[in-house]
Amino acid sequence: MSTWDRDDKEPIVWFNRFEVYRTLGPTRSLVKAENRERLRGINGAQKRPTGQASGQWKRAYEKWHWKARAEAWDESEITRARQEWDDERKSEKKERIQLWRAYRAKLMQGLANIDPNRATWYDITNGLRTACEMLMLDYGEMNSQGAQLDGAGQRIPIREVVVHLPAETLDRIEMAEIPHTNGTNGTNGR
Repeated sequence: MSTWDRDDKEPIVWFNRFEVYRTLGPTRSLVKAENRERLRGINGAQKRPTGQASGQWKRAYEKWHWKARAEAWDESEITRARQEWDDERKSEKKERIQLWRAYRAKLMQGLANIDPNRATWYDITNGLRTACEMLMLDYGEMNSQGAQLDGAGQRIPIREVVVHLPAETLDRIEMAEIPHTNGTNGTNGR
C-alpha cells in the first residue's frame, strides 16, 4: 500500500477530497482543492469559491497527512517519468546502434565490390567513418564534437578503427581520406 492510498480509517468522503487535492499537482493548495469541490457542488448545489480553507478541510488535511501523501505521490511520479525517459532513451540508443551496424556492414560490402563509376574510395571512407563515429558516440567512446580521440586528444586513424580489413585495402582507404584534386575537380580520380 502506498502512502497516498486510502487509510482504512479514512472516511471515503475525505479520501475523495484528498484525491482532488493530490491531483492538483505540485502547485496544489488546500484552498484550491476546496474551491474545486465547492464549484463542482455537492448534491448538485454549487457554492462560491472562498479565499481560505474551512476548518473541516484543515482538520482533515492535518489528520490524514495530505501534504506528505501528495508529496510522496509527486516523487513517485517523478521517479516513474524519469524511468520511462531512461527506458525510452536506452531503446532508441539500441535501435540507433543496430541501424549504424547495418549501415557499416553495407559499407564493408561496398569496399569489396566498389564500382568507381558509382562511388569513390573517398565516398566509402566517409560513409564508413560516419558509421563508426556514430557507433562510438552511442557507445560513449567519442567526444561531443564527433571525433574519436586517443589519450593525447588526437583523432584516431581509420586504420585503427577498422582493423579487420586487409592491409592493402586500409592503404587505399587512408589515401582516400584526403581528397586528391589532381585536375579531377576534387572527386578523387573520378
